[in-house]
Amino acid sequence: HGKLEEFTNSIHLSQHEFGAYSTWFNTRNNRYFDIVGRLANYTGDFTLTNRSNTEISSNKIHTKSILLSAEMGQRFYSKKDISRQYYMEPEVQVTYHTIGGYNMYMNNGLSSVTDDFRSLLVRAGVRFGLDQTQLGKFNPYLKFMYEKEWKGFTKHTFNKVAVETPSKDDSWFTYGFGFTYESKNKNNQIYFETQASTKHKIKQSWQINLGLRHRF
Repeated sequence: HGKLEEFTNSIHLSQHEFGAYSTWFNTRNNRYFDIVGRLANYTGDFTLTNRSNTEISSNKIHTKSILLSAEMGQRFYSKKDISRQYYMEPEVQVTYHTIGGYNMYMNNGLSSVTDDFRSLLVRAGVRFGLDQTQLGKFNPYLKFMYEKEWKGFTKHTFNKVAVETPSKDDSWFTYGFGFTYESKNKNNQIYFETQASTKHKIKQSWQINLGLRHRF
């Protein structure tokens, strides 16, 4: 559910998704490899009142998306201390994402047809952090990433005449910090991260991710 700043009324968007995740970790050299897959289904519509005080509404759209991602990295420790270990972790990730096209028809006779969207995003960077083997301690880290979008384009056709072809083909930097925490009894884990990016097509100020996992 969303609100419009320039026009009154609202946008409704719902999402249902199924994901799968697998990871491989080599304890001898601290190298890892992650694979992620996600299938999502979206539905949405909108109702707004324009500057002429006319209410405009759309049909309900349906579309699906598929995301596939592979990431690898390796952690290098500066010293082998039993309780505190500082590390540097280079990593690289490739993500392919596609969203199906959809048709939108408004009650005032206007129409908009959006073609399939395809994205191929490559991310490379490094993390600097602290690992504390003693449970009940916070493990902070900093990250700095370079991201490059190699595709990121689609096509919109308005009223079967006007055509717009926006593209997100660009590169930018992402930076942030966070921490992980595991309780002394190993039943609770907390994950926190906040990040921002340099100017892209859409600039990200600050995004916060917070997670809690409890083991029964």
